[in-house]
Amino acid sequence: LLELHTVGVDGGYDEQDVLETAYVFSGWSISGQRVFKFKSGRNRLGPLENSGDIMGWKPVDPSKSERNGKSLLWYLSHHPSTAKFISWKLCRYFVSDRIAMDDPLVTQASQTYLENDTDISAVLRTILLSTRFTESKGEKVKRPNEYLYAMLRGTKARLDLSDPEQFGRLCRRLLKKQQHVLFEKEPPTGYSNLASSFINTGTLMSRWNLAFALTGNSMGKTFDIDPARWNLGQPATIRQLVDSLTVMLMGKRLHIPERDVLYRFLGKSADSVVTGTDLDQLPALAALVFASASFQVR
Repeated sequence: LLELHTVGVDGGYDEQDVLETAYVFSGWSISGQRVFKFKSGRNRLGPLENSGDIMGWKPVDPSKSERNGKSLLWYLSHHPSTAKFISWKLCRYFVSDRIAMDDPLVTQASQTYLENDTDISAVLRTILLSTRFTESKGEKVKRPNEYLYAMLRGTKARLDLSDPEQFGRLCRRLLKKQQHVLFEKEPPTGYSNLASSFINTGTLMSRWNLAFALTGNSMGKTFDIDPARWNLGQPATIRQLVDSLTVMLMGKRLHIPERDVLYRFLGKSADSVVTGTDLDQLPALAALVFASASFQVR
């Protein structure tokens, strides 16, 4: 609660605060129906009964009161250290892996958090409307689930949801190969947002294999990818074909060195005339786009 979800590891608490927090939430449990249940007989305040405090917070009731836990949660959620820690994590998720805790954007977002009664939507507006966010394009790497969803969206894949369990099993199998099955990260920290956790020689090969499997339409009817549905216009040259494809798949053109890779794959120059054979290579071209460095970032 203190380290991961509120004030952060450097938020100003000590081991005694951790012990006392555990006392406050003694008796917080679940019923046989797996819903929250406060068991007052198991709740006691321990050291807090002798005028102790947790980072300045003091109990509002004697032992056996659920109100103490709720009061502590409110106190921690409104603590300046929580504002800073949560704002920093949001900035690191949306802006940059390298953003510092004392970055001006983090400070501004923290102020918004406190001034708006912990309203996260207001904090997000502060971050997403900032110049720092606008200029951060390309700094964040797609996590494996984002990579999969971006490919499905870009290829205009038709999803067969007639059997939700089968659909879920396939998604889980694909993400398991990427070491990113949703909601299955056991440590309370959850999955990392840092590129270093998802980009290395092993994970890149796994991403490339997934790209070729998807564009090759080898997932059965669950993911139906058909280049005939790709509205590329009528490109006359290889350059126009590659540009139209990349804009459709990722909303922008590839960098020149990356485009050159696609030209070499086709064995054509940029100004060569498009033929039917070139169009037959669209699935492989799409996979190469998904394997590019430009597509790994968001």
